[in-house]
Amino acid sequence: ERSDGASRQLPKFTLVFQLIFNLLYSMILRKNDISIERLRRSGPGGQHRNKRETGIRLRHQPTGLSVLVSKNRSQKQNLEEALRLMEAKLVKLRQKKKKRLATKKTKTSIEKRLKTKRLKSQTKKTRQKIHSTNIEND
Repeated sequence: ERSDGASRQLPKFTLVFQLIFNLLYSMILRKNDISIERLRRSGPGGQHRNKRETGIRLRHQPTGLSVLVSKNRSQKQNLEEALRLMEAKLVKLRQKKKKRLATKKTKTSIEKRLKTKRLKSQTKKTRQKIHSTNIEND
C-alpha cells in the first residue's frame, strides 16, 4: 500500500499476465505451447473497434487447435474468454472415448425376428402360381 493511504492498483497488463500465468501453468495449458495473436476486428463498434487490437487468437501448437474471440470491448476480457475456451477444448480432446461394447440381443428380439421370417416364408408358399397353357381358339 502507498503511504498516502490509497490502495495500490496493478496495471492491466500485470493482471492479464497473472491470469495467463495461472491458466497456462495449469495441468492442461503450458506457456510454451500457446501462441497469442492480437488482431483488429471489423464490425460495429466505431472508432474504438477500428483502432484497438481487442481480438485474440490463441493457437495450441501441439494439437493445432485455434480459438478466436472478439466479442468483448476489452482485450483482457477476450483473452480470458479465449483461454477458458482453449482449456475446455483441450479437456474435451484429452477425454478418452469409451469403447462401445456390443450388446447381446434380447430373447424377445430374436424370437420376433424368427417369427417374421416364418411368416414371410408362409406368405411366399401360399401364393398362387399361375400356369399358362396354350389354348387354341375355336
